[in-house]
Amino acid sequence: CYSEVSLTDSEAAGYYGQGFEMGAHVQNGCTNFNSLPELNQTYTDTLAQFQTTFPSLPAQTTHRYHCIPWSDWLSQAKAELAHNIRYSMDYYYWPPEWVNGRPGLFTGSGIPMRFADTDGTSIDIYQGVSQLVNENGINYDSDVNVLLTNATGSKGYYGFFGTHDDYRDSTFSDSIVNASKNLNVSVISAIQALTWLDGRNSSSFTNFSWDGTTLNF
Repeated sequence: CYSEVSLTDSEAAGYYGQGFEMGAHVQNGCTNFNSLPELNQTYTDTLAQFQTTFPSLPAQTTHRYHCIPWSDWLSQAKAELAHNIRYSMDYYYWPPEWVNGRPGLFTGSGIPMRFADTDGTSIDIYQGVSQLVNENGINYDSDVNVLLTNATGSKGYYGFFGTHDDYRDSTFSDSIVNASKNLNVSVISAIQALTWLDGRNSSSFTNFSWDGTTLNF
């Protein structure tokens, strides 16, 4: 959200206590940035203002930059990581003329992956894709169900399906929540996704053994 939102610090703390994730929506007026230092300063100023407005909230570790400008290869991810943000939802299923009314996955996968620099070095921040956005021209009711059915059905098109909604009305969010409830799919926050990814990466299997056709570990 924005620091100018009509919300008190105590109200924000109340929402956080109920499980809502809250953080700044950094922006630069929907223009390109010229350098990493310039972009980094935008993050520094906006995040500091947000923390001053809502001191009861913890520092955020996930983020989506407003208007999602990627003016070079990796400055966005590097600036986020410099501020301890490790889950970026700036990869966006948009614009409508590219999507052409089709629900789908730009990369062929719905699983968040770490960003990589031009030399192949990975950095510890995840690209969380936003496929379900309220301005990409897909049919909210039917296409949300297509993605979730493909993930839960025999096709196995698994994924974390990110959302974006400017709250112009409730049609978009109602469609997502209803489809998720009907298919018994969880609606989670970005921080929950990051927690799961970190948990997965810190897990391992050891002591493998076979008992006939049964694998033990």
